[in-house]
Amino acid sequence: DITGKVQLPENVKMVMPGDNVTATFELILPVPLECGKHNLRWIT
Repeated sequence: DITGKVQLPENVKMVMPGDNVTATFELILPVPLECGKHNLRWIT
């Protein structure tokens, strides 16, 4: 788990599955990401 902050555009109050949105993520630790990956999923 990585602690961080998600910043959505001002006109977006909530995001539901299937929605498309551009967001800014500020994480406390570096995390490797793959170029071209557009989906973030919570895996438990």
